Amino acid sequence: MRPRIADQAHLSLRLLAAAPLTALIGWTPVAQAQSTEVEACLVATQQFSRDARDLCDQALKVNGLSDDDRAQALLGRGIANTFAKDYPAAIADFTESIKLADGTATTYLMRGVAYRDLGKDDLAIADFGKTIELRPTMPAAYSDRAELLIKHQDWFNALTDLDQLLKLTPKDPGALFLRGYAHEKLHHPEEASANYTAARALDPRIDDEMRQNGFVPGG
Repeated sequence: MRPRIADQAHLSLRLLAAAPLTALIGWTPVAQAQSTEVEACLVATQQFSRDARDLCDQALKVNGLSDDDRAQALLGRGIANTFAKDYPAAIADFTESIKLADGTATTYLMRGVAYRDLGKDDLAIADFGKTIELRPTMPAAYSDRAELLIKHQDWFNALTDLDQLLKLTPKDPGALFLRGYAHEKLHHPEEASANYTAARALDPRIDDEMRQNGFVPGG
């Protein structure tokens, strides 16, 4: 089953396991790591290596790490912990990374993912908002926040995020479908119909895929 919103934006774990991390969240290390151990941690994380957590643990034991290197190693380990569904540990790593280096868009985005998957929606929405503040061109932040806003029936704000997402990824059938869904809930039948039609033109299977996730037009 494909992700619920954008194939190149939504940060579900199955999507993270199926595509390059740099393509999904725009993550490249802030600067070249000064420590070879931190560099190994980051490379392993970007490659979804099973050794990533261990390598990041080793990097964090190195004496004399700069704050930037430590922040990057914590980010790497936090992402590895997210893959392992150890969300409390991931959140702790991301939070410490933010304290050390003021936080990057990627760090806030990934902490939001961990909060979301832990069921802490308000904290996730706040972190996705911080991500957008730091990097307004990151589709994943709009995608993930819109999904949570729809979950909580905040249709107007969900539409705002979906509009922005579709400026960045205009041929995203999932986002078009969900924009139609939000318009339908707001009793905008013409806008809903136009978005559903555009989504189906791009992906004839979109209704079946969205229905599996609880989004049924007219439901």
